[in-house]
Amino acid sequence: MQTMGPRMKRFTMVFANFASAIYCALLAWRGAVNAIRATQVGEVWAAALVDIPVWPTRWFFPAGAALAAVVFLLVALRYLSDPKAVEFDSSASHYKD
Repeated sequence: MQTMGPRMKRFTMVFANFASAIYCALLAWRGAVNAIRATQVGEVWAAALVDIPVWPTRWFFPAGAALAAVVFLLVALRYLSDPKAVEFDSSASHYKD
């Protein structure tokens, strides 16, 4: 990214964050489909004496993927609305030459 111009850096960051948001949204959608199915059947693990409900834990993955999608989308919108955001983020790098 050091050899890219400011416009190319901005385009790259916006594209990467939008693509990541779409990917995470798709993961959240498919995870929610599986979680809904597990909730409807009341999925459990049979233990020695009791059945342990598993279906509530099936919601962690789609919830996390949905939150990640929102964060990626907000970051992309930040880069779109503030052209200097990419330059500021690049200057904050911990790996300076």
